[in-house]
Parts: sequence; structure tokens; C-alpha cells
Amino acid sequence: MANNKQSLFQDAFSRFKKDKVAVFSLFLIIFILVGCFVVPWLYPDDYFSHINLYATTQAPSFEHFFGTDSIGRDVFIRVLVGGQISFEVAIVATIVSVVIGTLWGAFAGFVGGKVDGL
Repeated sequence: MANNKQSLFQDAFSRFKKDKVAVFSLFLIIFILVGCFVVPWLYPDDYFSHINLYATTQAPSFEHFFGTDSIGRDVFIRVLVGGQISFEVAIVATIVSVVIGTLWGAFAGFVGGKVDGL
């Protein structure tokens, strides 16, 4: 039960802090997000076009955490760049759906009737 002196945000945050799986998941998502956006900047080579035919299909090592593909590109960096693109698409899709939902909800609340039921 919520304390009357707490705001709704404070109550939700205190409940969130008690859920260890939710807190761990939040830290994991933040870790992945930071990795996707920071690590490619720190990578010394051009990860899109860097081809090293001498390092094809290498096993995972400290130099290439996930190994290399058939033309010698680092798979770990390519996964992080793919994650970066996925996060960008998710953010844009969320913003678009919030804008459309807000506009539709405001219009339906103003007009009512069949539009509100739809």
C-alpha cells in the first residue's frame, strides 16, 4: 500500500527498487545500450569496409571477441553496430506511436461517439 506522503512516482520507484529482476534487467539494458553506442567509436578500424583476408573465420579471442566472418570482419563490432541500429529504430517507432496515439486519443476524446469507440 502506498504511503500517503509519497507521490505516485516515488511509490512506483520504491516498488521498482524492490524487484531485483527488474533492476538487473534495467542495468543490463543500459549496459547493452552504452556498448552499442560507445564501443564502435572506440574501434580503431572502419568496421563497415575493413576486410582482412588473413583473418578469415577466426575463433573468438581477446582481439576479436566473437571471432571474424568469412572475409575477416570483426563480428563483435558488427553486432554492436546492428544493436545501435535496432535501438534507433525502436526509439523512432516509439516516438511515432506515442504521437499518433496521443493525437488520436485527443481527437477521440473531443469528438466522442463512434470515433471514441474505434
